Amino acid sequence: MSRLIIIVSTRFLLLVSCYPALIGNSENHREPAKLAQKAIFEYLNQPPPLINMQIGKGITKIDPLLYLRQSLTTNGKAYFDNPMHSDLLKYPLCKKTYELVIPDTFARRFRYTDEDKDYEYDYSVIHQFSPLLPTIEPNIYLMEHYIWTNTCDNTDCVRWLNRDYLKFKIEDRKVIYIESMLLRNQVDFIGFGGFPRKKMEEALPGEKIIKFGF
Repeated sequence: MSRLIIIVSTRFLLLVSCYPALIGNSENHREPAKLAQKAIFEYLNQPPPLINMQIGKGITKIDPLLYLRQSLTTNGKAYFDNPMHSDLLKYPLCKKTYELVIPDTFARRFRYTDEDKDYEYDYSVIHQFSPLLPTIEPNIYLMEHYIWTNTCDNTDCVRWLNRDYLKFKIEDRKVIYIESMLLRNQVDFIGFGGFPRKKMEEALPGEKIIKFGF
């Protein structure tokens, strides 16, 4: 019994150390997961930029697991072999994993990623997120964000993977999206080459990008 008490106490202290501003009493243990979910859909519900850089085929996909990615390996291939870093964050970072639930109000716009992890050759826009991460600034949190997407002109597209931080302000359980933040003051991305836009528009559900370059 004493060992169980020690384990439970340790887990609670870890949660408090990860999210000291969000934990007020025993009823709020699940609050970080709820706020992360609110933050993600607050970001996704923002109006598109004047120049839409995120073009994809079909419904946008979201990875349902929210966790810190020390590297990014998908479908057996490593894309980023180093973790993200920001001087704003409080270290050490919490390594807890949460599960995202897409609300019914967003069900027509987003769906979960499936067992097919071949994101590089997928025409879809795909998002991957971390939990909210406390910073040294009061009420300010960052969230790791990876996006697989396409940039297109009238005839051609380029597939690419980008990572950045999303910045939020949280007060009284209200989540406000502030901005996207670059890593090391520069865009951190991987480009995969191009393909004809017509090929994407005519692709059948589940069809893969089969040729890169022109």
